[in-house]
Amino acid sequence: ELGARAREVGRTPPAPRAPGECLELGTVGCYMAPEGGAGAEPALLVYFRGFWRGHGAGRVPEGERLASARQALDFYGLKAAAAKSGAVVLVTGSSDVPVTEKDIASIEKSLGVSFKRVHLAAHSGGYNAFFKSLPGLRQPDRIVMLDNFYFTDPAREKLVQDRVRSGAVCSGFYTSHNEARL
Repeated sequence: ELGARAREVGRTPPAPRAPGECLELGTVGCYMAPEGGAGAEPALLVYFRGFWRGHGAGRVPEGERLASARQALDFYGLKAAAAKSGAVVLVTGSSDVPVTEKDIASIEKSLGVSFKRVHLAAHSGGYNAFFKSLPGLRQPDRIVMLDNFYFTDPAREKLVQDRVRSGAVCSGFYTSHNEARL
């Protein structure tokens, strides 16, 4: 009936959501609850993706951000990590696009959950969006810096240090080619 009505008015009905599908979050990227549901108080992992397919300075055009976020979700094994941990994953579609509390509230409302634990992971050039986002986000439980230790701004370092002093666990790594930049 819905399909017939939609064709009648010239619109396509919304596609059914597949389990484990990464759902679009405006121009930010996408989010995904683990298959089987997210429970009442799951953790939220925000993954600030690095540069994608040679887009200059990491700026992925709005029309390509959903594909970019979904590519990162698959390529970096975030889907499996979500399934294993029971966390909801939000993946940005461009390394320069910040995440806001409004974005997080939108996901909470959509899924009918409340995030009591938030983990932030920034990969490579994703540190750009991470540092745009950090001042306006709730206190994270964990910060993971993935191969992005080549920024040298003391104000940015202080943002992370303040969150660690407030209880966030911070870890990460960098590769030898980025170590050479230090």
